[in-house]
Amino acid sequence: MAAAAAGDPDPLGKSRHRLAAGHRPGHQSGRPGCHAAETAESRESFFAQGAAWRVAAGGALIGLVTLAGFWWGLSQAGYSPGAKGIPEDALAYARTIAFAVLTGSQMMFALSVRSPSEPVLRAGLFRNRLLVGAIAASFLLQVALISMPFTANLFHLRPMGLTEWTLAAALSMVPPLANEGLKRILAR
Repeated sequence: MAAAAAGDPDPLGKSRHRLAAGHRPGHQSGRPGCHAAETAESRESFFAQGAAWRVAAGGALIGLVTLAGFWWGLSQAGYSPGAKGIPEDALAYARTIAFAVLTGSQMMFALSVRSPSEPVLRAGLFRNRLLVGAIAASFLLQVALISMPFTANLFHLRPMGLTEWTLAAALSMVPPLANEGLKRILAR
């Protein structure tokens, strides 16, 4: 943080790129170009090759699918957005689905944006073990937050059934799948 405060535009520099690609300090992976020598890709900023636009578009799409989840939750409770006098239980139900979609889509989108051109499976789904671990931990925390009565009440959430989890998972896949489709189109 001190480097960023001092005006360094990329305080993590090469280390961030190597860590994002799954490299560990002092570790040689055996892949060509993945040791002490810098690769051209490691010198590029994360926002090179239009990543800023993809992240912004992904964020907008995440917002839209989150709103779709909220609307679906309200409609299942018998209400429409903008209706007057929606009871707290119906709002909590819709809020819970929106929360699950928001967090789920962000976790899945994080896997998709690691490479600007390679599909997520070709780029190595488990190449960055820290990211995969963070996503797994986030998912477990999300399930616990929604499922445990104390935390669910604290955040005004309601338990979800199989239908709600399935819908949240399906909506969460829309932004990363759209990004993967965009990669495929741009590769042609």
